[in-house]
Amino acid sequence: MSRDQFENRSLNEFTKEFKLLFKNTLVGLWSARISDGIFVQANIISAKIAGYEKLSEFLNKCSTSDLFDDMTRKRFFRKLKKHGEISGFEAHLKDRSGSEKNISVWAKIYHEHVQGVFLDVTGYKKLQKALEESEAKYRHLFESAPFVIGLLDLEGKVLDINVAVNQFLTSRTKDDLIGKNFREIFSINEREKGIIPLIESRIKKMLKGEIINNFETKFYQTDGSIQWVNFHGSLIKIDDRKLIQIIIQDITERKKAGQELKRSEEKFRRIFESIPDMYFLVSKNSVIIDYKGTPGDFYVPPEEFMGKKLSDVLPKELSALSIAAIQSTIETKTPIIMEYNLPIDDKIRYFEARYLFFSKDRVAIFIREITDRKKAELLVKEEILKLREIEQIRKDLISRVSHELKTPLIPIISGTELLNLMQKDQITEDAQEIIALIHQGGLRLLDLIENLINVSRIEYDKLEVKKENHDLCALIRERSEEMRFLAKKRKILFKFTLPEKLLLNMDRTRIGEVITNLVSNAIKNTPINGRINIKLRARDNWAILTIYDTGVGLTGKEMEQIFTRFGKIERYDEGLEYLDIKGSGLGLFISMEIVNLHGGQIWAESAGRNKGSTFFVKLPISN
Repeated sequence: MSRDQFENRSLNEFTKEFKLLFKNTLVGLWSARISDGIFVQANIISAKIAGYEKLSEFLNKCSTSDLFDDMTRKRFFRKLKKHGEISGFEAHLKDRSGSEKNISVWAKIYHEHVQGVFLDVTGYKKLQKALEESEAKYRHLFESAPFVIGLLDLEGKVLDINVAVNQFLTSRTKDDLIGKNFREIFSINEREKGIIPLIESRIKKMLKGEIINNFETKFYQTDGSIQWVNFHGSLIKIDDRKLIQIIIQDITERKKAGQELKRSEEKFRRIFESIPDMYFLVSKNSVIIDYKGTPGDFYVPPEEFMGKKLSDVLPKELSALSIAAIQSTIETKTPIIMEYNLPIDDKIRYFEARYLFFSKDRVAIFIREITDRKKAELLVKEEILKLREIEQIRKDLISRVSHELKTPLIPIISGTELLNLMQKDQITEDAQEIIALIHQGGLRLLDLIENLINVSRIEYDKLEVKKENHDLCALIRERSEEMRFLAKKRKILFKFTLPEKLLLNMDRTRIGEVITNLVSNAIKNTPINGRINIKLRARDNWAILTIYDTGVGLTGKEMEQIFTRFGKIERYDEGLEYLDIKGSGLGLFISMEIVNLHGGQIWAESAGRNKGSTFFVKLPISN
């Protein structure tokens, strides 16, 4: 449109265009009286900013005091009256519904009215606030990061860096670094100048668009210690400006741990290499992955088993056992030990394999040759067999000799008794003493033979008991009476504490042997003028026989010995001359077996040497 055409347009046309613009603009246009602040003219946008849906509800009804608090309204009019106009005045508005909004106001005084523009900047303010919060969060993260973050321009000048640099690079501070070129920074320390070309080469690669890898280097602290760091650099864009972002992480502890791990691995490797065992690492499918060992110990050469399955290398039966052991080790994570043999160099060699869990799909196998051990075990087995044969011969010899000796003893004992009875008057006193000695020796020998026969029966599990109901009290009196002569000779006093009668289901002969043995031992081991107490009581369906003497007593070691086979105790100490040391040492052993066959118990107690002994026999009372 030319200037002439514009000037020739009618007032009506201008009015129409202005109304159209007034109505459809995206900002609020309004006019309000200065006197009372009531809006007398406005477009629909102004009404909606104030919270009105209809313009008719807003005009001539709503005033500035309805929208703004007193302080904001006074401040607005004070500036407006002072300058005649105001622009970009930011105000906090509460609309008709109570919603709070942020608006920007442009206004000018015209006669008695104020004409102005409302611009709703609520969304912008929220966005601005979110941006500020985001920047604050970024700054917080930036400053509190446990590693160094820095921004450099393309020339290498430090634009920003976080405070972590004060902790990681103790000889430098944040304030010292900002504004300086990295070349200047690292030139301060002669030992760190070598870092400059490393950084420069990576900057050149970044500018070419290449992807660069991290690199590790070390810093020398003021105290002389070494600090290892990891450098990472990348090219970033901020407001269409290319910058270099660097991240520096302290990896000193990781480096130390890595070095320690390396030393540990080297140490383990030396130990591992020194182990004489063969080693194989196999997969769960029994494929051989790795090995260690002397070629002469292998069933087949390494080139024939590496990378192959055990089923392709070992004999069928052995490979099946080994595969099963591998599967079980992986499933249970429990070691398995297996012995096997293989023909190597025309010789049968024995091995022990230990299967150890390595990972979820691998098993380590350590194999040790045990050929010498197996040979030794075979020799031991052979020796054991020979010893068993010798033991059997001994048992048979004792049994046979005992029976053979018993036969000629009977006439010897019987003959001496007849001589004493029938020919006593015709024999001199010296001859009578000799006959008595022969008779006593025969009786002792017969007793020894009988004990040997009983021991042989025990060894062959042929010692039998024939149980019947008998009075134990009567048996105790009877057997004690038989030895009263021996007790009287040693002036030993007997004391009995027995019930009138106590019936037991027992083998009378065998239990009689036990009583005789215990009473006899008590007499032999008690000095002259001593005493022996024999007590029997019933308690909780048990008959408990107690034989106490005031004799030599027993030590702890002797109590462990007395119930063993041939557990005879030899005592030759001074002051023990009164002891009768004759005997085979089989009596208590046989007594224990007899009591056990009756389902009972026998034991001894003593306070020590010369403090007497007490023997206990516990037998079940049958209902």
